[in-house]
Amino acid sequence: MMKTQRILTALVFAAGLTHGQAGMTRGPYLQMANPTAMTVRWRTDAAGRGVVRYGLTAGNLAGTLEEGAAVLDHELRLAGLAPATKYFYKIEVDNVTLASGSEYHFTTPPAAGSTAPFRFWALGDAGTGDEFQEAVRESFADEHAVKPADFIFMLGDNAYEEGADTEYQTAVFDMYPAFLRQLCLWSCLGNHETYANEAAPPYFDMFTLPAAGECGGVASGTEHFFSFNHGNVHFVVLDPEQSSRLADGAQAQWLAQDLQASTAMWTIAVFHHPPYTLGSHNSDYEEDLAELRTNIVPILEEGGVDLVLCGHSHAYERSWFMRGHYGMSDTFSPMLHQVQAGDGRDDGDGVYRKYIGGPLAGKGTVYVVCGCSGKTNGYVEPMPAMFTSQGESLGSMVIDVADKRMDVTFLRELPGVTGDHFTLLKKDGGPEVLPGTPDGLAALPLPGGSVLLRWDDVDAETSYEVQRSGDGVNFTTVGPVAMDVTFSEVDGLVTGMPVWLRVKARNDAGIAISAALSVTWLPPLNDPAGIERWRFVHFSTTASTGPAQDGADPDGDGRLNLMEYAVGSHPRQANPEPVLAGGYSAPDGAMRVTYRRLARPELTYIVEATSTMAEGDWQTLAMSTGAANIAGLVTVLDSGGAGAPLRFARLRVTRP
Repeated sequence: MMKTQRILTALVFAAGLTHGQAGMTRGPYLQMANPTAMTVRWRTDAAGRGVVRYGLTAGNLAGTLEEGAAVLDHELRLAGLAPATKYFYKIEVDNVTLASGSEYHFTTPPAAGSTAPFRFWALGDAGTGDEFQEAVRESFADEHAVKPADFIFMLGDNAYEEGADTEYQTAVFDMYPAFLRQLCLWSCLGNHETYANEAAPPYFDMFTLPAAGECGGVASGTEHFFSFNHGNVHFVVLDPEQSSRLADGAQAQWLAQDLQASTAMWTIAVFHHPPYTLGSHNSDYEEDLAELRTNIVPILEEGGVDLVLCGHSHAYERSWFMRGHYGMSDTFSPMLHQVQAGDGRDDGDGVYRKYIGGPLAGKGTVYVVCGCSGKTNGYVEPMPAMFTSQGESLGSMVIDVADKRMDVTFLRELPGVTGDHFTLLKKDGGPEVLPGTPDGLAALPLPGGSVLLRWDDVDAETSYEVQRSGDGVNFTTVGPVAMDVTFSEVDGLVTGMPVWLRVKARNDAGIAISAALSVTWLPPLNDPAGIERWRFVHFSTTASTGPAQDGADPDGDGRLNLMEYAVGSHPRQANPEPVLAGGYSAPDGAMRVTYRRLARPELTYIVEATSTMAEGDWQTLAMSTGAANIAGLVTVLDSGGAGAPLRFARLRVTRP
C-alpha cells in the first residue's frame, strides 16, 4: 500500500510542471503541532514562493498562507486552527500545485488537559535505509491501518552514519512519506545526528522544535531540549549529546523547573542515551550514560515522570516499575528499588499502579530502550533492573493513552507479532484493598539460637514485618521484609524457652497479621544445607519428596526444582523467561551464552553446545563448582559454532 502511495505522490508532484518551475524533492512534512497551529515544511529543487491552502474539506481550502520570499526550504506555520480538528491542505509554489488531494491532511492535537484517547509511534535508531528499517515500517503500517497513530516520535540516530542531509533524505523523508504528510514528526537529538557537523548539525535545519514554549511547557530557549503537551500528557525532550548532563547544568535546571510547572496527568521523557542498558552500549562504564543516571534520573523521578523512552543501544530493554536506582547495575535491589513487582500486564501479574495521592504519590517509572528500529546488536546482557532484554528483536513501539490508562506495546518487525506489552494506570489515593493474611508459618531450627521463619506469599502487599513476643500477647518488631520475600532468619532464641512469632503484611491501605506461631528452640542435629533451607522456604520441608524433589516441576514452567534453585527463580511461580540468553557475535560469528549463577558451592554448572541436538554430540563449553561458583551473570563464548547454520546451547546443573 505504501509503495503505491509513493508512486501516486510522484505523479501529483510532476503534474503541470514545465521547464524552470520548482519541483518538490522533500515532503511535505509536519512539525511542532499544538491545538491551534501546525508547521508545514517541504523542499523544492528551485527557489520559489510557497503557499499552503487549507480547510475543513479537500474541496474547500479557504485558508491561505504565503511565503514572503522565494526559497528552496519552505516553512509555513498555520495558526488560528481549532483543537482536535481535521484539516486538508495543498501546497503551491509560484502558482503551481505540487501536492494536493485527500491524502494531504492533519488533525490538530486536542486542547491541553483533554482526556481523549490518542496513540503515537516511537522508533529509535531507525535510520539504516535498508530492508530492516522497511520491515519495521511495514509492521507499523499494518497496525496503523487498523488503529491510526496521531504523531510520530523518533528517538535519535534517525539517519546513519553522520546525520547528513542526504542520509536524512533516504532514511526519513523517502522512507516515511505517506506518514509524514499526515502526522506531526517529533524527534530528539542522537549522537549520529552530530557527526556530519558537530558545530552545526544539519538536524536543526530539518526540524522545527519549540524552543520558546510554543507547544506548552516552560520555554527552554533552545531546540536541543524542550517540552510540549498533547492532551493530558506532558513530554520533556532532552539532549544528552551536546548539552550538559550535570545536576546543576542549564538542561537540568530547566528540566526541574518545567516538571514542577506541569499539571498534566502523565509525563513522558524522551532522550537518546539510556541510563540503563547492557546492549550495544553499557550504562555502567560509559560516562555519558552514567551521568544521566546519577544526575538527570533523580530529577525525572522527583518530577513524577511515568515513562522514559530512549534509543542508542541496539536492543529492546524494559525495566521494572522502579525508583531510586542510581548506581551500577549490580546494585539494583528489588527490595529497595521496585515500587511494584510483576510484569505490568493485564493478562499477567497485573498492571502497574501509579498513585496520585497518598504516600506513594508520583512514585514509579518504567525505562524503555528501543534502539532496534533499523538494526540490532544481536546480543544484550540481562541486567537486574530490566524485566526483559531482547537483543535480536527489531521493532518499534506504539503508546496508547486514554485518560488515566497508558498501554505500551513493542511491535516486532514480523507482521502481527508483539514482543512486549505493559500498562500503567493512574489511581487516586493509595492501594484500594488490604493485603492478604500471611498463612503457612513454620520455623526451621538453625545452629546458634536461630530459626528460619517462612510463610506463604499474599496479594497486594508492599512489604512484610516479622514480630516476636515472649508471652504471645505483646509483640515487638524484629525487622522489615520486602514484598514477595517470604522468609526471615530470627536469632537470639534460648534453649527450651518458648517465643511467639508472627508476620504482618502491609500496604498503604492497612495491615493484615498472621496467627502467632509458638517456637521453642532446641539445638538441631545438623546445620541444614543451602538446598534444604531453600526447600523449606518454598515447600515447608527440607526433604526431597513430592513437589519438593529436585526433579519436580510444580509450577509447570519447564524448569525443574534443581534448576530453579541454581538460577534463583521461584519453583512455584511460572517463569517464561529462558534460563540462557545469547546470540552471535560479530565479526567472528561465535555464539555468546549468558546465564545467572549463584554462590552455591555444592552445585556444578555445566554449559554445553551442539550443532545437531544429538545427545552424544553435546560439547562442554564451561564448568564451575565449589569456590568457583561466584554469584553473577556468566558469559561463555562458543567459538566452535562459528559458521554453523544452527547452534544450540544448554545449561546443566548437578549436585552430589
